[in-house]
Amino acid sequence: MLIKKGGISRNIDSSRLDEYEAKGYEVAGDQPEANALAEKNFVRMTNAELEALALEMEVDLTGCKNKAERVLLLETARAQVEE
Repeated sequence: MLIKKGGISRNIDSSRLDEYEAKGYEVAGDQPEANALAEKNFVRMTNAELEALALEMEVDLTGCKNKAERVLLLETARAQVEE
């Protein structure tokens, strides 16, 4: 489920909606997670943004030595979600 607050959007499990609504987030629509991920250009994101996204996607970036490795790992994870 896609939620938004200001300029921040997140994909969350619907069971956590109450938690995020208490923090001021609102449901942005029923956009599937794969479509939301397809819109992201990982190369243009900062390392901090990549790390935050990895947490949301539950991707472990341990062992990545640089941004290129983080991008590659996240792109691989995105491809698996889209399948």
